[in-house]
Amino acid sequence: MSPTKPLPAALKHWAEQRIGPVVSVRDASHDWDRSRVWDLEGESGVHHYLKVSPSVKFFTRESRACVRLVIDRLRTRRMRRGA
Repeated sequence: MSPTKPLPAALKHWAEQRIGPVVSVRDASHDWDRSRVWDLEGESGVHHYLKVSPSVKFFTRESRACVRLVIDRLRTRRMRRGA
């Protein structure tokens, strides 16, 4: 099992600028060295995930996959409405 990865102060500051104060942080990384994911709980109790991609290649692949997923869901929703 990999050791817990602390959230760097600069990333916490970046996240708080976007979601407001962070009240708790949990390491949610997978069990491999380059995985860097945290579960951040905001003041309202809402959880947000913060991930640092290990490389430009991974970031690009994951971003494209996310865009494809959103487009597919929007298409499906539009087809259900009969538009």
